Amino acid sequence: MIGAVIALVGVAFSFLKVPPLQDPHVVATDSYAVAAEGHIPESLFKKKHFVFAAIAQLFNVAAQGGTWAFFINYGHEIMHLTDEHAGYYFSLSMVMMMAGRFIGTFLMRYIAPNKLLAIFALGNILMCVIVAQGFGVVSFVALLFINFFFSIMFPTIFSLGLKNLGSQTQNASSFIVMGVVGGGLFPPVMGLIANHNVATAYYLPIICYMVIFLFGISYPKLNKKGI
Repeated sequence: MIGAVIALVGVAFSFLKVPPLQDPHVVATDSYAVAAEGHIPESLFKKKHFVFAAIAQLFNVAAQGGTWAFFINYGHEIMHLTDEHAGYYFSLSMVMMMAGRFIGTFLMRYIAPNKLLAIFALGNILMCVIVAQGFGVVSFVALLFINFFFSIMFPTIFSLGLKNLGSQTQNASSFIVMGVVGGGLFPPVMGLIANHNVATAYYLPIICYMVIFLFGISYPKLNKKGI
């Protein structure tokens, strides 16, 4: 039914005449604006901060997908909750995510976004280590806090990756958003481990958060035009 609705929307748009749009990123004050200058811009894939952002986003969504996919299993197998009650706690983890987004946005007034991204990535590395131990309540609380720490990751990686790209911003944003494919690649790998021990499976997202940490900490060198 969802597919049918999307198909209908696609058909409806095929009959619409979309007016030409002006690229809002090409402005006179933008040193990367090339529309009126007549020369070919540097290849998008030579922009190191963009390339690393696309990779980091892939790993970010992979970690999120794995964390969410096995949350209920963790609550059932480690905490001995019913699936229904584990689902209630999953809802609470979404509240934690919302709180993390607000708190993270506030902290960015005082901490550079790339540094805060690196700090939150380290926070999730620690949380994953605790979760993987299967300590009971302590590990379950850490599992809830994983959502808190990755709350700012998607928008922060996205924004940092598009910094100073000028007329190439739209193309770059498409590539970074394609990182959502990670959400379909990583959970099956975690599942192979979770079949034996769901707690141990949470060691795998540490790889993802290490990539995100490296992106955040190395960002000033990657984007020498500044942040």
